[in-house]
Amino acid sequence: MPRLPRLPAVLHLPAPPCFKVMNGQSEGWVLLHSPCLIRVHLCGVMSNGDLVDPINLLREKAQNSSKCRPFVEKLQACGERQPKTKESCEEEFIDLLECSDAIVASQIFKVLK
Repeated sequence: MPRLPRLPAVLHLPAPPCFKVMNGQSEGWVLLHSPCLIRVHLCGVMSNGDLVDPINLLREKAQNSSKCRPFVEKLQACGERQPKTKESCEEEFIDLLECSDAIVASQIFKVLK
């Protein structure tokens, strides 16, 4: 299996039309992209009038829950030490996804129409 390229601790991506990237600890929505946390503010409706997927709000709430908070802290700690090591933070990222998805799975169909 080919090895995936190592991603930088901070990933700079062009923001989609409905997202506004926030710096530092400012308020916003936390979305996951590869093993990097990207803090964004959601506009609510995309420029073409489509509604935004509600799973992002549910994932944010799940990641801020007491059940998933230890996984967020482990991923953040890994991201801080990653530039000094050969660590990829993949395990921490997967653990956080599993935790948040378990919570989201029980709630997502309540908000879908």
